[in-house]
Amino acid sequence: MSLFHTKYPNNMRVVTGTPVIYKDDVVLLCDTSAGAVTINLLDIPNGYWSTQYKLYVIDYSNNAGTNNITINAGSGQTINNASSVVISSNGGQYLVRISSDTSYIGEYNGCCSGVLGLHLVTNAQL
Repeated sequence: MSLFHTKYPNNMRVVTGTPVIYKDDVVLLCDTSAGAVTINLLDIPNGYWSTQYKLYVIDYSNNAGTNNITINAGSGQTINNASSVVISSNGGQYLVRISSDTSYIGEYNGCCSGVLGLHLVTNAQL
C-alpha cells in the first residue's frame, strides 16, 4: 500500500532574487549561489483560506549561510509572530502553512542539506 497520489506533479521551480509567488506554488527551490533570495508571501484572504495550503521553501544550492533566504508575511500579517523569518544555514528549509486570517506558521528544518527528502524528476521521467 502507498500514500495517496495526484494526477499531476507538485508545482516545483527554481527561484532567485525576489520572485513573483503564484497561488499554486508548492516547492520553491531557492538558488542562493549568486545572491540572497526574498520570498514575499501572498496575502491571506480573510476567512477564506485553506488548511491544505503548504509552501516548501528550500535552500536548493546549499548556500543560505552566505546568501540568506528571507520569507516575508503579507501586509499586516505575520509568520511565526514576526513580519519575516530567515533561512541562514546551508540546506535550510521551511514549510509554510496558514494558521489564521492574519498569520502563517513556518516549520524550520535546518538539519540536512538536500530537498526535504524529495527526489527531483522531470515530467518525462515520470
